[in-house]
Amino acid sequence: VSETSHGVGIEIGMSYCLNLKRILLLEEGKHVTKFAQGMPGTTIIEYKNIKDLKTKLSSVLDRLKK
Repeated sequence: VSETSHGVGIEIGMSYCLNLKRILLLEEGKHVTKFAQGMPGTTIIEYKNIKDLKTKLSSVLDRLKK
């Protein structure tokens, strides 16, 4: 979600309607919309590089499994 897109907003809304959890990936220094930030069931991972992303995503996925 590092770039604003109507399509991504629609997908976030649809996943909410289907009661699905969301993990949004955001490059460090980029802005995420208030819509995405405030959506219940959403986790936003802000990352610096691929290594950082892998570490943070793995942690979030492990937490969601519980």
